[in-house]
Amino acid sequence: MDKLLKETCEKVYQELLNITITHSFMNKLFVEAPSKDFIESLKTTHIMDSDWPMCESIESVTGLGLVKKYLASYTESSFSELTDNYNVLFIGPGSLLAPPWESVYTETDRTLFGKSTLNVREMYRKNGLQINKLHKEPDDHIAYECAYMNFLSLKALEAFEKEDRETCCALIEDMRLFYGLHMARWVSEFADKVIENSRTDFYKGGGWMLKGMIKETSALLNNIEN
Repeated sequence: MDKLLKETCEKVYQELLNITITHSFMNKLFVEAPSKDFIESLKTTHIMDSDWPMCESIESVTGLGLVKKYLASYTESSFSELTDNYNVLFIGPGSLLAPPWESVYTETDRTLFGKSTLNVREMYRKNGLQINKLHKEPDDHIAYECAYMNFLSLKALEAFEKEDRETCCALIEDMRLFYGLHMARWVSEFADKVIENSRTDFYKGGGWMLKGMIKETSALLNNIEN
């Protein structure tokens, strides 16, 4: 029984760690145009080769393959193509090919700063968070929602390490609730637009990885025992 309990605890810890790593990466991927240092770090650390923690789904495997293919052929001369790809998808000018805000996908009139944005803001506030660009950037940007999940999973890991079961369980429940009410409702559709409209394998692969992350995280959260 002690061995079984230990194995269960180790499994929960690893699952929380996987959620932390993947959501932190997705925050970096979408929060701003990539820097040369970011791309070079992906090439040199080889995180995509063996250390990526979510690769159970066909979506994740497909995405990893595309990103690794891009990194293998990347040269500094192709960097401007990558930043152009980011801007066309998420910034503009003109109509965005992959709007990065939940409201666009869940509000009937596609209004920014709508009900879903305010609901997300309240969930952040519940855990003492507020985005830096409050009232300027919608709170339901994909990067912020990933950062929030990263924050919750890190706090859950801290509680786990302190053997504070009550706090850990409450944080896991917050993660389940946030995924159910928000990320699971729109991120897959957003990822489809990223995949369809990307001009580089880097962002096309990132879109597939995002779809896989949503799928695998939803399964992990549903299977973690409180």
